[in-house]
Amino acid sequence: MFCCCAVEPGPTENFGGIEERLRDAGFVKTSPAMDGGPAPMLASLGEDEESDGKIFEAKFTGTPENHGLVMDTSDPLCIIVKMVQEDKGAAEWNKTVAPSQRIQDYDRVVEVNSVNNPTKMVKAVQVDEIRSIKFERPAQRTVTLKRPGEIGVVLHYRKVDSSAPWFQKISPGLLQQWNVDHPEETVAVHDRIISVNGKTGTPEE
Repeated sequence: MFCCCAVEPGPTENFGGIEERLRDAGFVKTSPAMDGGPAPMLASLGEDEESDGKIFEAKFTGTPENHGLVMDTSDPLCIIVKMVQEDKGAAEWNKTVAPSQRIQDYDRVVEVNSVNNPTKMVKAVQVDEIRSIKFERPAQRTVTLKRPGEIGVVLHYRKVDSSAPWFQKISPGLLQQWNVDHPEETVAVHDRIISVNGKTGTPEE
């Protein structure tokens, strides 16, 4: 069962006409996009960059303000990079390493200062002195859903600092059927949406 009590509750949108009785039906068990647990998905990568679960480590000194990583902590079980600020520690790190080691938007934080407890990682990326962060590169999925029919998802995000909405729940509907029909391209709880019909924007858009 998913728990989001470690962060300030944000708006939850119910898409696809899901009835209230489905809210208590529990999560749908699907294959995650990456082997390391809950992970963001649909993050765009350059042609020369590796994907699909690659884990790499970046070294830093100083506080979060110094390393210049803006984090999306709206899903405490899946902290991701929202933005890499220019002229700060993370941007300088990216200039010195191979493309596969560069920190990008939507990379997932899997460990901070050798700690992988979600609650402690949220605190660490916000206020603590950072020595090292391990990241996991997201996999990308393109899902085609055709109406009529209910999509069958509950999305969660925060208006202020979310980079992309994430799946809080998947219920019977078009997306669940996609997972049945495409076992190698499944969508899971905690995955993120970065574009719809080829268009990107804010989580609300």
